[in-house]
Amino acid sequence: MKSSIISSSVALLAFSLVEADPTRSIETIMCDTQCDQVAESTDGPDGCMRYTTPLNECYNAALLFPGDESWSDVDIIDTIVMKSLNRRFFTSKDSTCQNDKQNTAIQPVDGGDSFVIPFDECVGPFGPPRPWGKFTLIESSGEKHSDEDAIVSVS
Repeated sequence: MKSSIISSSVALLAFSLVEADPTRSIETIMCDTQCDQVAESTDGPDGCMRYTTPLNECYNAALLFPGDESWSDVDIIDTIVMKSLNRRFFTSKDSTCQNDKQNTAIQPVDGGDSFVIPFDECVGPFGPPRPWGKFTLIESSGEKHSDEDAIVSVS
């Protein structure tokens, strides 16, 4: 029990150190086919959707993209850890990133408290309707960065 309290405290401390970064965001392209079909053009191939979400800021994708069944209705926060995207899910549904009992992420099926997703690689499958995706770090100028450019975003 004591180690659980310490782990929760460390997670809460790390979460509180992350500040919103309006200069960077995450571009996500989700498709109904594997990523070899993902195009770099703005339009993309049929069956694909392009999304831009904030970095280091709690958001609710169901509020950002109403009516899009690709997203759940729970809050999300994306951070960068070890040159990868760290996506955490919370039980709150109002862009506060709070859980019912404590400020920790929902436990995924694999027992971890978050998902670590590589940048610029095909990942999936997720659930329908668009189970395959590619995540890219972008600057507010629209400049795209590879995972080699990503740095830890906790100050």
